[in-house]
Amino acid sequence: MESKKFIGMFLPKSSFYLLIIFFLLIIITALEFVVAIPGYVLFLLLLYYNFRSNYKRHKEITRYIENLTFNINTASKDTLLNFPMPLVLIELDGTIIWYNSSFKKIFDGEKLLDKTIHSLVKGLNPEELTDGNMNFSRNIVINGRNYCVMGNFVKVDSKINEDGLIILMYLMDNTELVELKKKHENERATVGIIIIDNYDDLMQSLEDTIRTQILAEIDSKITRWMGYTNGILKKFERDKYILIFDYKYLKDFEEKKFDILDSVKEINVGNKIPVTLSIGIGIGAESLLEKFRFAHASLDIALGRGGDQVVVKNGENITFFGGKTRELEKRTRVKARVIAYALRELIDQASDVMIMGHDNCDIDCLGAALGIYRVAKNRNKEAHIVLNSSNPTIDV
Repeated sequence: MESKKFIGMFLPKSSFYLLIIFFLLIIITALEFVVAIPGYVLFLLLLYYNFRSNYKRHKEITRYIENLTFNINTASKDTLLNFPMPLVLIELDGTIIWYNSSFKKIFDGEKLLDKTIHSLVKGLNPEELTDGNMNFSRNIVINGRNYCVMGNFVKVDSKINEDGLIILMYLMDNTELVELKKKHENERATVGIIIIDNYDDLMQSLEDTIRTQILAEIDSKITRWMGYTNGILKKFERDKYILIFDYKYLKDFEEKKFDILDSVKEINVGNKIPVTLSIGIGIGAESLLEKFRFAHASLDIALGRGGDQVVVKNGENITFFGGKTRELEKRTRVKARVIAYALRELIDQASDVMIMGHDNCDIDCLGAALGIYRVAKNRNKEAHIVLNSSNPTIDV
């Protein structure tokens, strides 16, 4: 093997050496013809040997390349047939032209040839998959299993396909990963704060003997409402509770429209004022502390809107539930702060602010609108005051 490599180093230069020998023979011929005759014989032998060596070398290289191509084709075919993941070849219109055994197992041995891929699996229409890209990926569900479909265009002989292209798709079963992500999502901690928002009025309207009873009834209602979540419920002030539970139960609460709001209103132990709750819930943050801040901000918004409702803050998104009970009017500094904070939160989550007053706008209404306009501008929001018509009270 080493000797062949050694000889091969000189073969590309042999023609150059032969040319030098030929010129030397011409010079010898000019000096002494008889002496040059053996040189011509030797030159012809060298020339024959050179051509024969090059012919053999070219033949060996050709045979090596042919064998290599055959081995590669055999390996490619074997790889396609025994590929561990489901694999399918389809025409540009979605017609299945070939698939491996793993792909066939997904459809329980059903005959698949000449069928279209989108007739078997929704969401795999080739025209919608590519979007002009040569490579694509898509998540699908087949028979309750989750797959990530990846594929690309493959160039083929134009005699086989008019477009000269087919689509190669292979499916990666990622059911366990999807379920794990879903489990992680469902088990994320959700933080909430509950407040009896009419606590002072309620206590003042009751006799001392009844106060303990109604508070016990409220505790019982909230505990039963939270009980099936296996979460944490802790009363940390006379009228406030903190709760921590898995995110998956929040969906149940939302579907039931937070029926705890109506449940506590049914409490009747001699109280003339119905019990109302306000709940703030925080999600969409990385830490429990940040979720608690979201919950506290949500609670302020709920109180600022009149109470008897639930506000869920998910990052920048805020969702409202309830709010059916008319608020008892109370003007305090705390109330003003709560309303101001809630107003700020609403402005921050909006893209534009539209300010509307009452009919027949007067100078007080216009002044309030200008105040809100300036607040919105200070929060770097685009603001507009809506005024359909003017009247003498605001004309300048």
